Amino acid sequence: MQSNTEQRLVHSFGINNAFTTTNEKRYLEFKKEAVHKVHLTNDKWQRLAEEAQMIIKGSLSDSRIPLMPYIQILTLRIVLSIMFDVDALALSQAAIDVVTASINDLWKKSKLASTPNDAFQSQHRFRVALHDLLPDHDLDDPTSNPLNLILPAYETLWRIVLLGFVEIRFRTRHGDTQSACTFALRAFLADPSGPDNSRKSSTREDIESDGTRNITAFDIARELLRLYPSTKRVYRVFDSSPDLTAPVSVAADVEAIDRSTAIWGASAGAFDPSRWVPSVTVVDMEKEKEKEKERRDAYMPFGVYPFLCPARKDFGRRIIALLVASLVVGVGVGAEVGVGKGAKEEEGKGEEEDGWRLEVPEGWRDVVSKGEEPLPSERGSFEGWALVKREDVRT
Repeated sequence: MQSNTEQRLVHSFGINNAFTTTNEKRYLEFKKEAVHKVHLTNDKWQRLAEEAQMIIKGSLSDSRIPLMPYIQILTLRIVLSIMFDVDALALSQAAIDVVTASINDLWKKSKLASTPNDAFQSQHRFRVALHDLLPDHDLDDPTSNPLNLILPAYETLWRIVLLGFVEIRFRTRHGDTQSACTFALRAFLADPSGPDNSRKSSTREDIESDGTRNITAFDIARELLRLYPSTKRVYRVFDSSPDLTAPVSVAADVEAIDRSTAIWGASAGAFDPSRWVPSVTVVDMEKEKEKEKERRDAYMPFGVYPFLCPARKDFGRRIIALLVASLVVGVGVGAEVGVGKGAKEEEGKGEEEDGWRLEVPEGWRDVVSKGEEPLPSERGSFEGWALVKREDVRT
């Protein structure tokens, strides 16, 4: 049975996929297609890394760049490359702009009561842009609508990529962790198809002296998925209540579980990828194993059985690492940590001329720069956030 949320997505985007259908055959058909789409060759991962870095390099000419649409455009180009094997660099920028803006607008409207004007069939400009990007797809057939594949990948990616980029590049409270993350992400970009188990060192001395020295790009992705789960709540609608009189809707608060201090410790609200580095200093190993099992059971960024995300095995963590790495390296070169329009340069850190500063509304300044709590992650939270060239800040 469809929930109200799923029904609104069908209305707004004209889709019929595993997230909206009640037909088991269609569910299995879509799941099989999605699994195939995200099973990428090593060469494809390398091409994606190259495409992402070239997109970023070619899009930093303006002195002020609104952050949310910038991340959304990068994400959509890469998603289209993955799902439909198109050249991410050759896609029409005008069409990409329309599609990202339309998805954002319709997604917000889908949270409200539906109207005929919000129906996918009424979105002429959106449909024309989609056709320009993917001319071989039938937008009037809910089963073949390319948004079936685009929306789950795009909507679960752009926000976590934005937050990961800001966490690593612009939150000043990380210190050594920031340097370790940047090092790990640079190493990952050199081999984006490499195994999810390579650490700089596994010696007892290194781990005991500084866990951050062993952070990998996959640790970063795991931590981002914990702190900023792409799906904050998992909803299930069961056929009937125990008394067999009415359907029952149940929701699991994934975000609350992932930020629980009872499970993740006092630093549950902080971005700390070193929590995923194996420890060799634990005195009570049995107790640590119990705690590890509790965390493993609580960690569900890709859903729960039987409805597990096709991206769970490798793709999800790897594509997050790839996009965040491309941004940190591409935008971060020479950049200085700081937020706020007109914020003063830190002493001894104003020499680079190619740096960027994160501009946020005044009310967000302390939260973004030095807060110990998670960044805001609601869609409307990023209004007014922008990358500003250092020389522009000076003037």
